[in-house]
Amino acid sequence: MHKILFLADDHFSARPGYALYKALRHTHNIDFFENEWSALDLRGPIESADLLVLNMIHSTGDHPTPTETHAESVRHYLQKRKPLLLLHGASAAFWPYDWWRRNVGLRWVRQDDPGNAPPSTHPVQPYLLRRPDPAPPLSQSLKEADFPTDEIYINLQPEGEISPLLHTELDDKTYVQAYLSTTQWGGSVACYLPGHSSEVVTHPSSIHNVNTLIQHLLQS
Repeated sequence: MHKILFLADDHFSARPGYALYKALRHTHNIDFFENEWSALDLRGPIESADLLVLNMIHSTGDHPTPTETHAESVRHYLQKRKPLLLLHGASAAFWPYDWWRRNVGLRWVRQDDPGNAPPSTHPVQPYLLRRPDPAPPLSQSLKEADFPTDEIYINLQPEGEISPLLHTELDDKTYVQAYLSTTQWGGSVACYLPGHSSEVVTHPSSIHNVNTLIQHLLQS
């Protein structure tokens, strides 16, 4: 069975990564770590991982921050053209590093961004998750959803070409909520933005969509 390394922070005590891990652990071989980055140490679990899943934002909360050595482990993983799944705000998982910012497709931007991009925003309200029209093949395998009130990540910074898979609409504007992209080294990246509250993280559509993206990445 493929080996998945799943790293998460507690995301301001909401713990979306842990909620998702509990929903996935019976169907996947997952090493899960929350607020703990030793899996990125030299010769740590990242060395043998077939898929790296991140649900974290660098420099948030009271937990330890990944070190530059940890960041280098992630870069080495990506340089081997291995796949990456970014959940919720994880496009900012290693935002201080220029190589990271260039390779995530769309990027959640924090204050004082090194690239001087305007900060991203997250209005909180119910929202609809929909496929684009026409929908690419992978998008057709994903589920649409009517989500309850939660954060909606919008105004992300484009960092490269993406293939949109799901979107939502707010104030007559369309915002991508799931996409595929490719790193500069040729590895596959998928991102699924919904999921701050446990109700959205564990929504049947979210579980299906994350599972579908995992299977796609493991086959890429």
